[in-house]
Amino acid sequence: MGLGLRKDEHKSKARDWWALSPFHHEKTPSFHMGPGGLWYDFSIGEGGGAIELVQKLQSCNCFEAGKWLCKRGLAVCPSQPPYMNTVQHNTASQVRQTIKTRSSQPSQSETYENKPIRQDLIKLCTGHEILEQRGVSTDTCEQLGIGFLSQGRSPLKNRIVFQVADARVSSKSPETPSRVIISHIGRALDDGQEPKYLFYEGFHKSAELYAQEILWLHQEAENQAKSCGFLTLTEGTFDVARAFDAGLRNVVASFGASLTRVQAIKLKGFADHFGVTRVIIVFDRDEAGQRGAKRPKPF
Repeated sequence: MGLGLRKDEHKSKARDWWALSPFHHEKTPSFHMGPGGLWYDFSIGEGGGAIELVQKLQSCNCFEAGKWLCKRGLAVCPSQPPYMNTVQHNTASQVRQTIKTRSSQPSQSETYENKPIRQDLIKLCTGHEILEQRGVSTDTCEQLGIGFLSQGRSPLKNRIVFQVADARVSSKSPETPSRVIISHIGRALDDGQEPKYLFYEGFHKSAELYAQEILWLHQEAENQAKSCGFLTLTEGTFDVARAFDAGLRNVVASFGASLTRVQAIKLKGFADHFGVTRVIIVFDRDEAGQRGAKRPKPF
């Protein structure tokens, strides 16, 4: 399959074959691959799909693994998006039309800007087993500003805290944007802790995209957006964190299964800046995510 695997012809069958482990020397095959390219290496206790295999063999991230497979003809990345059903088509058309017909006099909500704050709750945060269970690394926590708040008087205490930031110019740096903190949000540790997400009063989540500062400030984000030709919009903060851990930088979240007019306009600004023409919306497959994809957006 182009990955240098040493197939064992005697033990293998059609669509179910074995190979010697590519991760160390062995005489008895312990690497198994079944239908769909799903693999498991019994000698190291790890498995996954084609992307995970290339990541481990090439010591690269998810984005680089996808490019590696496409360049060798082992995967296909279509230049045009796949067939969309009527609901998806109507939603996409509505977003495009909303942006296209935007009034020259923006509404008050569109001109509202969350002001930068000085407080940095992440300095008071620590790691937590939930972050480890979710596969969010320490490096990702440091770069995005994620941690567990176990002290202080903040209403976000005893929650997983996600820092909300942006890239803006200031009097100290009038020409070059820099990262500024505009709020923090707290995520419940379990279902019994309500609400699931807690926002500070006065913070307008509908005016922001989570990890938007990454798109502006990280060259890798620009390179990936231009290379694949699109940006990716997810629902939540954990979605972005997992994508970030996988090496993806052209991903932001809308703080829920909906997309506001202001957020759509921000996405349009990013798309114009990077010279891309598509935004792929990846909302959850649960009921809320499906409703969010189908209902008219609050523009």
